[in-house]
Amino acid sequence: AVGTYSASGATPAMFVLAHFGFWSVDPFDPTSSGSLTVTTASRTRVAGTFAFTGLPGGNAAGAAPRVVTNGTFDVSQ
Repeated sequence: AVGTYSASGATPAMFVLAHFGFWSVDPFDPTSSGSLTVTTASRTRVAGTFAFTGLPGGNAAGAAPRVVTNGTFDVSQ
């Protein structure tokens, strides 16, 4: 649905950089946060923006947190 969704508290989020590991929003770590805003939602298209600060894990353990700002997505069927 159209709206803004927060990745914090009881709603964690994760993103993966292929072959480099993963970074996630940890609901128990206040140094990580994120949000996703859906601006268009239909049966054939979803579009919007996202931003987050992710903490490293997996193969990326020990790496610096990743900050993503002004991310966009637009997926059509």
